[in-house]
Amino acid sequence: MAATEQRRRGRPAMGDRKFIGFRTATSRAEVLEEAAKAEGITMNKLVEELLDIGYRHWAPGHHERLNGQEELPISRIA
Repeated sequence: MAATEQRRRGRPAMGDRKFIGFRTATSRAEVLEEAAKAEGITMNKLVEELLDIGYRHWAPGHHERLNGQEELPISRIA
């Protein structure tokens, strides 16, 4: 019998992840928890989506780099 490799667990489709922790007012946290529950998503996913929206607003031009999607130079070639 061949030796089996230890597989990584988790969601490989989500890519590498890094923990970022923060504290916020209890009332804000409760509102976020309610919003996540109403949307049927986790708090992590809700905060990630809100960060994505905020990042597009506060750091335009860098948003594509975050998602690993950079503009293709097609318009510059044609």
